[in-house]
Amino acid sequence: MITIGIAGTAKNTGKTTTLSSIIDELYKNNGKIALTSIGYDGEEIDNVTGLFKPRYNLKEGMILATASKTLMNNSTFEEIWNTEIPTPLGKVKVVKVKKEGLFVVAGPNKGSEIEKIKKLFYNMGIKFMLIDGALNRIAPMENTDAIIIATGAAMNTDIERISDNAKAISYIFNDIDKVQDEIAETLEGIERVTIFKERDFIKMSFNSLLDYENLDEVLGKIEKNDIIYIPGLCINYLLEEFLNKLIEKNFRTTIIFKNPVRLLLAGAPEKTMEVIYKAVLNGINCKYLGKISLLAFTINPYYPLYNPLENVYKEAYIDELKLKESMLEKTSVPVINIKEDGPQKLINIIESFKYSRLIPL
Repeated sequence: MITIGIAGTAKNTGKTTTLSSIIDELYKNNGKIALTSIGYDGEEIDNVTGLFKPRYNLKEGMILATASKTLMNNSTFEEIWNTEIPTPLGKVKVVKVKKEGLFVVAGPNKGSEIEKIKKLFYNMGIKFMLIDGALNRIAPMENTDAIIIATGAAMNTDIERISDNAKAISYIFNDIDKVQDEIAETLEGIERVTIFKERDFIKMSFNSLLDYENLDEVLGKIEKNDIIYIPGLCINYLLEEFLNKLIEKNFRTTIIFKNPVRLLLAGAPEKTMEVIYKAVLNGINCKYLGKISLLAFTINPYYPLYNPLENVYKEAYIDELKLKESMLEKTSVPVINIKEDGPQKLINIIESFKYSRLIPL
C-alpha cells in the first residue's frame, strides 16, 4: 500500500480539486482507494470567505475513515469498523461507499491515529491511501510515503514569494538524503536526542531542541566527528545557533533528523533551508532517518479578494503562466495546474513512485 498526503499551503490553494482528480483517475484504473483527512475538510461553503468549496465525490467501493457525525443523513455507505478514535465530530468510522455521492471528511489528527487507520487499510488490501491535510497541521503527515502540495495565490499574491516558499519546501523534502540502512536500524525506536561517538553513545533526557538549556547541554557533549540524532522538533533559530557553533569549531558532525516533516515544523521553510544549506556548505552532514518524497506541486492562480465596500469576497487571479515558470525555475519538482493541464501527469508521477517503491533500483 502506498500512502500519499495532499497538503495545502493555505485555504483555497486547490487541494480539494487536486485530491478529487487523483481519486477519479485512480478509480478508473481499478485501484483500491481509501481516504481520510487530518481534521475537517470537504465542506461545501468555505467558512471564512463564504465562497463555494467542493466536497468529495466518492465512488462506489471506495473506503473512507471519517467522524461519525459527518455520516449523518447519508445512507450511501456501509459501516465496516468503529475505530474508537475520538474527534470533535464523533468517533472515526471506517466505511465502504455503497453508492457514488458527496462526502464530508473529518479524520484523526494524531500521527498514532493515522498509523492505526493505515494498518486497518493495509489489512483490507487497499492499494492507495490518500490523506487530506494542510501545512499548518502537517505533523501526522510523517506517516505518509509521499506528499503532494497544493499552493497558489491564496497563500500569497506575490509570485516570487510563492515560488521561494516552494523552493524551500522542495529542498527540505527532496534535497536531504536518508541515512544508510545500517545506521537507520540502530536509530529505529530511539525517541531521545542521542549523541553517537566512536565506541559509545549519550542519550539525553529530551527528544527535541526547544530551549537554550537543552542546546547548551548537547553542545557541551559533542566532539568533532560525532553523530547527533534529533527525533523531535528543533526551532529554526535554535537550529541556526546550534549549527553555527559547530561551524565555528570546524566540526564535521552528522545531524540526523527523523523525517522532513519534523524539519518543516522548525519554522518558516525559507529560513530552515538557509540554515541547513549553510551547514552543508561548511562540511556538516544533514540526513533523515525516514524519507518522505515530495512528488509534485499543484498550483491554483485563484484567490478570494475582499471587497470592503460590499463586505464580500470575490474571485481574483494572478498570472498562472508566470507562477508556473517561476516555480519550475526554482525547484526540480513537477508543477501542475490540474484545471489547465488535467490530472494525467500527476497520476503518472504517482504510478511511477509506486513502481519505484515495489522494485528497488
